[in-house]
Amino acid sequence: AGMEQTGYILPEWKAGEMAHGYRNNEDKGLPTEQNWDENGPGLHLMGNGGLLSNVDDMYKWHQALSGEKILSESAKKKFYSRHTPEEGGRTFYGYGWAIFPTRWDSELITHYGGNGIFFADFLRFIEEDVCIIFFTNAGNRDVERIAFRLARVKFEEKN
Repeated sequence: AGMEQTGYILPEWKAGEMAHGYRNNEDKGLPTEQNWDENGPGLHLMGNGGLLSNVDDMYKWHQALSGEKILSESAKKKFYSRHTPEEGGRTFYGYGWAIFPTRWDSELITHYGGNGIFFADFLRFIEEDVCIIFFTNAGNRDVERIAFRLARVKFEEKN
């Protein structure tokens, strides 16, 4: 997919390229500085969301998934299909994605993640060819809905 700024160990991030995380206005440092602490796992663990990236690379991932570079059309059909209902019954889980119906009769394919310090949201409106990627280093409930607010602004003319 051409993603050169994504990984657990690689790339070797230069000083100033990685964001410090903040909680309650307290600098929690860089994710790579907090592998373990007295309370258990830290921020930069493999396999649970410790992957580091940037918005440009995540957009490259979206573009690769939109074509057939990563998945064939038949694989995408499986990947983006509703497999397991989530709580409440309106949303579903596919292969690694949450799938939401939109108010304008299409689907949102999305995934988010956070740890109370860092937060990322990745919204893909496949039918509309719209992708919203949001990263923040100030994790709190106020900022975690920003990507959905941006989507409402983008699509408000449809409603």
